[in-house]
Amino acid sequence: MPDELAAVGYLCESAIMSNKEIVMDLIGRLPEDATLLEIAKEIEFVAGVREGFAQLDRGEGVPLEEVEKQLRSWITK
Repeated sequence: MPDELAAVGYLCESAIMSNKEIVMDLIGRLPEDATLLEIAKEIEFVAGVREGFAQLDRGEGVPLEEVEKQLRSWITK
């Protein structure tokens, strides 16, 4: 399976690729014995990353300061 960071890297470089082209490229990088479940998980990961980038492009991101504040409230001592 491709490393998630490598997947994110090639997603950044593939802004002009269609969704179908990205999936075909992703499948081409998987081992021949990849299961359907593994393939589906990889596609789901790529879709999530692309949606995250789209949200940032639309200005829907959460500022780092807000994330840090929320994270502190989630951590229990």
